[in-house]
Amino acid sequence: MVSPKKKKILLFSLILDAIIVALVLFYFFAIPHGKIDELKDGYVQVVVVDGKAQYSQVKAKPKNWVGIKKISKIAQQAIVISEDWAFYEHEGVDWAQVQKSIEDSIKDGKKPRGASTITQQLAKNLFLSPEYSFVRKAREAVIAHTMDRKLSKDKILEVYLNIVEFGPGIYGIDAAARHYFGKTAAELSAKEAAFLAMLLPSPTRYAQSFKDKEL
Repeated sequence: MVSPKKKKILLFSLILDAIIVALVLFYFFAIPHGKIDELKDGYVQVVVVDGKAQYSQVKAKPKNWVGIKKISKIAQQAIVISEDWAFYEHEGVDWAQVQKSIEDSIKDGKKPRGASTITQQLAKNLFLSPEYSFVRKAREAVIAHTMDRKLSKDKILEVYLNIVEFGPGIYGIDAAARHYFGKTAAELSAKEAAFLAMLLPSPTRYAQSFKDKEL
């Protein structure tokens, strides 16, 4: 009779095998290579329709877009540490966190938690639907890995910081800096950067707390 522990290990191995097969298939059939290449010298426009953000790649620089060198270093560091502390070390996907997420989900009998890197979040927003599924997560991982190979870390972080939501209708770190503190992204202090980093897991809820002065 197979022990519960061995069953969990077997299930984990089968899931990993399925992910590897899916990654190979999607590598050849589902990567938007052209769109990723266009990001090297392009930008992303965020438009909110019926309360939902829609992202489109554009050649002209959108309003409030700031280059990575015009975002305070402390703000970059705060958000990277908060959202993806291994950002400069992994290749688009933090496999250690993926493995831990799967192991925890098997142990708890729940859906795997996010474990998404900054690059994966970008891949999902630009190229995929928000609905959760193992297929979408596999595509997300392959696209994120491809983005990491084709784009510099600075470019990935620049795009992310310019389209991420910091509150209702507030997209991009410069818009957030002006909305909350009346200054540019280049002028953010350590305390202000920490606040913006804190917003990201749930920008709508925390933004309301800021408005109500309940933080």
